[in-house]
Parts: sequence; structure tokens; C-alpha cells
Amino acid sequence: MFSFIKTHFKTWSIKKYNDPLLNKLTKRYGKRQFYTAHQVRATVYQCCFNPKYLPLGYILYLSPSELTVVMANEFPEIDLAVYKQTYNQYLELFANNHNTALKHECKSPMVH
Repeated sequence: MFSFIKTHFKTWSIKKYNDPLLNKLTKRYGKRQFYTAHQVRATVYQCCFNPKYLPLGYILYLSPSELTVVMANEFPEIDLAVYKQTYNQYLELFANNHNTALKHECKSPMVH
């Protein structure tokens, strides 16, 4: 039961973070398939989003090639595959609820 509550709370927290972030990115830079690391980072810090979830913002909105480079440079301590797996359930929910495919190829076994 505790695991379900923890997972649900994490999913809710990330969704609460993601929806306004997407709205701000769209308002600031227009609707795009991908945003740049600079655009995501600037929006997170200038619009007072919690930078704790910056890697998730990168995963959701950067092109696959930029994602790999940016994560290696800015968050070398984060194993991208493990991080994606941690948020796999949310990423699937995000993709299904918004009727969009993820903008990158996930390496985790459940997200494609």
C-alpha cells in the first residue's frame, strides 16, 4: 500500500511540475517537437520551477542527441537509463495522456 501511495504521489508531483513547464516553454518559444537545453534550463530557473526535476525536463523535451550530451555534461552522476527507468511509469502515463509519443528513444525496457 505504501509503495502505491509513494508511486502515485511521485507521479502527481511530476505531472504538477511538467504541465506548467510545457505551458511556459510553449508560451516562451512556441510549440515545438524539441526544445534546447538552454530553453528548458532558462525556463526552469527564470520561472521558478524546482530545478530538482531539470533532468526530467531534459528527458521530455530535448532531442535524443542533445539529451545524451547535456546529461553527460550537466549531470554526469546520473545514469540516464536508471533515471528513465525510475520515471518510466510517469513517462508512459505522460505519453498516453497527451496522445503523443515520447520525443526520444528510451532505453528502459517498458518505454519505447
